Amino acid sequence: MPALKAGTVDKARASVRAFKDGWPRVEGLIRMRSPEAADAVAQNLAALEKALMAASPDIEAVNGLITKVTLPYNGVVAQLTRDARATVAK
Repeated sequence: MPALKAGTVDKARASVRAFKDGWPRVEGLIRMRSPEAADAVAQNLAALEKALMAASPDIEAVNGLITKVTLPYNGVVAQLTRDARATVAK
């Protein structure tokens, strides 16, 4: 999910929609590794969707929510990647 810039609201909405559509497929895996991260993603994703519904979204607030979604998600994905590489290296 890229950061929102002025004039790219429609693109941000589409990106968030795509992330939300894919979230159920990975939520269980993320939740197994970190229930806190899964909860943070779900809560902030809902807030992000709501913020993007505004006719003229607050770009700073939306970018903050994007960070609150992507940091915990990416943290778990990085952990999974490290674990997978360690397993293959054995």
